[in-house]
Amino acid sequence: MTANPTPSTPHEASRAGHIVRGVLLASAAGVMCWVLATRPASKSTDAGLSVPALPHISAHCAGDPMHAEHRSKHALRAAIARAERYTFEPQDGMIALERFAEARVCAEIAGSSVLLEEASHRAARHSARIHDDYTKHVTRYRLARDVGRVNEATEDIEFLIQLLGKHMPSEVRQLRLDQLELERQASARERR
Repeated sequence: MTANPTPSTPHEASRAGHIVRGVLLASAAGVMCWVLATRPASKSTDAGLSVPALPHISAHCAGDPMHAEHRSKHALRAAIARAERYTFEPQDGMIALERFAEARVCAEIAGSSVLLEEASHRAARHSARIHDDYTKHVTRYRLARDVGRVNEATEDIEFLIQLLGKHMPSEVRQLRLDQLELERQASARERR
C-alpha cells in the first residue's frame, strides 16, 4: 500500500488545512520572536523596559501618643477612602499609601495589633495594585512612544504624572519633557 498525499474525504481535507494553518502560525510567531530578539535597540534612552522603583513611604504618628489609637483609626479611614478614589484620581493612590503607613505607625504606638494587622494588610494590597498599575503604564508609555503612538503615550504620561506627583519629582520632570517632545514630533508630522 502506498500513502496517498491527496486527502480523500472532506474531513481529511479540513484536518490537513488546520495542520497547515497551525504550522504557518507557529512559523510566523517564531519569526516575530526572532525579529524582536535580534532587532537593534531603539533610539530610546531607556535601558530595556526596567521601571524605576516606587519610593518607600515612611510616616510618623502626629500628636499626643495617648491619642495614637484614635489617630490610627482616622488615618486608616482616610487611607481606605483615598484607595477607593484611586481608580478615578491617580494622585490619591500614593496619598492612600501615606495614610496606611501613618495608620500602621500609630497602631504600633497604641499597641493595637488588630489595627496594625488591618492597616498592614490593606497597605500591602493597595501597594501591589499601585505597583502593577505603575509598571503597566510605564511600559505602555515607552512602547507607545517608541512606535510613534503619541496619543496613547500621552495618556499614560498623564496617568503617571498624576500618580507620582510630589513623590518622584525627577521622574515627573522627565515625563513632562517627554510629553513636550512627543507633542513637538506630532506637530511636525501634521505639518508635512
